[in-house]
Amino acid sequence: MDSLLDRLTAVRPDLADTLSRPHAEEALLADVVASLESAANGLASLAHALGVGRAVQRVCLWGVDVATGVADPLLAAAVATVHPTAGAAVLREAGPDLLIVTADAVASISVAVDRPGHAAARALRGEPIPPSRLVELSEALGGALDPSEVSAVYPAARTVAVGLAVADGRPLDVIAIAAGGGLMTGADRTAAWLSMAERVEEALEAVDVHSRVLRWRELAAAMGEDSPAYDVISSHPTAGR
Repeated sequence: MDSLLDRLTAVRPDLADTLSRPHAEEALLADVVASLESAANGLASLAHALGVGRAVQRVCLWGVDVATGVADPLLAAAVATVHPTAGAAVLREAGPDLLIVTADAVASISVAVDRPGHAAARALRGEPIPPSRLVELSEALGGALDPSEVSAVYPAARTVAVGLAVADGRPLDVIAIAAGGGLMTGADRTAAWLSMAERVEEALEAVDVHSRVLRWRELAAAMGEDSPAYDVISSHPTAGR
C-alpha cells in the first residue's frame, strides 16, 4: 500500500518539495497523521485531542482525503463557494492544511502561518489582496465584514469562511498550530493571526466558531505518551522549541 506521503504528492505534486524538508512543520503534520492513520482509533484520538469529538467522518490533508487518497469533493466545493471566481492556485491555498470533520464539529487546522511564503504570512505582511477576493470573502461571511474590513483580517477570514462552508451548521474550531515559541514573542505572526481570527469571530456574533493557537507540544500532551504521535512531535526540532 502506498504511504500517506505518496498519496498526498500524487494528488498535490506541489507539496513534494516542502514535505521532503524534515524540519518543515508541514512535514511534521504529515508525519503525525501518518503515524495515526493505521493505529487503532488513531485519527479519532487526534480529533478528540483537538476538541471536536471522536466520531470522525473525514480527515483531509491539503484537500486530500486520507482514507481514499483522492481530492475531497466536499472541501473543494466549500472552497469554490468562498472564491467562485478564483484560479487554481488561489483555490489550493484557500483550503486548510488539515481538516477533521466529525459528527459533532469541524476542526480547520493551519500550520506554519508565520513561515515566509505561506499565504497567511504574505497577507500578514500586508501584501496587496485583489479586491475581488475581498468581495467574495465578505459575501461568504454573510456581510458580517465589509470588503475593507476583510482586508485587515484576510488570512483568518478566509480560513473561517471555508470552515463554515464545510461545517454546514456544526460548531467550527479554527486552530493554528505553532512552534514552541508560539505566543511567547511579540513578533510572532501567530499572535497576529489569532487577533485577526478573534475579530472575525466577534463579527459573526451568533455563529458557533472558535479560534485558538495550539503549540505542538500541547498537542503532544493532549494525545498522551502512549500515542504514536507523541514521539513524532516530541522529537521534532521545531516542535520542541
